[in-house]
Amino acid sequence: MNPTAIYSKSGKGVQEASGKTSLLQRTDRAVLAAIDGRATLADVAQRVGKSFDAAFQGIINQLDKDGFIRQVTTGAPGAAAAKPAAAAPAAKAPPKPAAKAAPEPSLGDLDFSSLGASKLPSRPAAKAPGAALEQTTVLAKAREEAEAKAAAEREKLKKEAEAKARAEMEAQARAEAEGKLKEEAAGRAKAEAEAKAKAAHEAAARAAAEAKAQAEAETRAKIEAETKAKLEAERKAREQAERKAKEEAERARKEAEDLRQRLEAERMAREAAERRAKQEAEAKAKLEAERRREEEEAARREAEGAAAAAAAAMANVEAAPGPGDGVSKKAKKKDNFADS
Repeated sequence: MNPTAIYSKSGKGVQEASGKTSLLQRTDRAVLAAIDGRATLADVAQRVGKSFDAAFQGIINQLDKDGFIRQVTTGAPGAAAAKPAAAAPAAKAPPKPAAKAAPEPSLGDLDFSSLGASKLPSRPAAKAPGAALEQTTVLAKAREEAEAKAAAEREKLKKEAEAKARAEMEAQARAEAEGKLKEEAAGRAKAEAEAKAKAAHEAAARAAAEAKAQAEAETRAKIEAETKAKLEAERKAREQAERKAKEEAERARKEAEDLRQRLEAERMAREAAERRAKQEAEAKAKLEAERRREEEEAARREAEGAAAAAAAAMANVEAAPGPGDGVSKKAKKKDNFADS
């Protein structure tokens, strides 16, 4: 695996890195989050504090296999071996002035045959062995210098690419951080609004429940008060009716007793009057009978006296002779009248 290869997140990887899904372990998710489509795999390993070793490459391969990332570029070919090669010519003598004036070639543009033809003068066909060795040495030096320049150019381009990628990554990180901050602020604002709405709804619900409970309590209290007042009124009415009935019964009893006593008194008075009347009548009758008896006795005595007197007179008359007969007859006639 090339350490300069660049990977980017897939849609599935973006969801996993943003926390919308939780399919990976925390360490694998950290590696996934560091992949941004600009950083090389070596940079990603450095970001997460790992070495670009077999374990890290295994994580990258597994993320790629599971569809969390996809390869953007394979990286510069032979980049891993370029750095040691670039270090070799550093200890050698500086290149010739003529080589510096030439434009910096890339590795693919190097043509050592033309370089040798342009740099070295034409020589006779037959040369001494020393001249051939010198030419070979010059060509080797030129090749080394060209390779060193190519390595330096690659290193420069890599550093520029890394700096650019780093700047872009930092810009993206800042943008992502700003977006995240905005998203968090929006989330907080939304959460606060929802919390306020929920609190308002709960407060309204509590107020409605309290109002309902208070209304129900007032209704119950009113019903209880009305029931109590009704029961109290019924109790008072019942007690008043009982008291009135008792008073009426007492009054009727008293009236009956008074009537009984009055009737008894009247009866006794009537009986006493009857007894008195009877006694008076009896006394009167007795007196009347006594009076009649006395009168009759007096009349009898008077009659007896008159009769005796008449008899005596008659006897006297009869005893007297002569002319006196007429007088005797008158006296006898008078006595008879008196008897009648």
